[in-house]
Amino acid sequence: MVLFVGQIARGHCDREAFQELDYRAVFGGLTKWVAELDATERLPEYVARAFRVAMSGRPGPVILALPEDMQGAEAEVVDSTGCTGAVTVPVRLDPASFKPILEEFATAERPLVVTGRLHATQESAADLARFAERTRRRPQKNRKSRDRDC
Repeated sequence: MVLFVGQIARGHCDREAFQELDYRAVFGGLTKWVAELDATERLPEYVARAFRVAMSGRPGPVILALPEDMQGAEAEVVDSTGCTGAVTVPVRLDPASFKPILEEFATAERPLVVTGRLHATQESAADLARFAERTRRRPQKNRKSRDRDC
């Protein structure tokens, strides 16, 4: 999700203008990226990056703040190549790093595995199914993943 939000005109920033909001401070911890456009000419660059970031890795929200004085502005820009799709960055962990975790899990009195959307791909769902078979523990699903098979 890419959210375009209004911001006060650039000339009024840091002057305690009505409805001025520091979007980075408010939403920085809740989004993958927050940016405020500083030049109309850079709009294609910001929009392309916003969609690329939103769809890369684990999909997540991005916020672009558009100052009021730029919302009706025009600029000469080169056509953007647009969003080229998600950028996938595979994450591989050293199997040895799991050994202590598996040992704790094996000796736990009542171990519990709760899954979320972490098994959103076929590969990760298969990995989770193998883990469940080996440990003889059926993972519990949170409300966001109840429609998926473990």
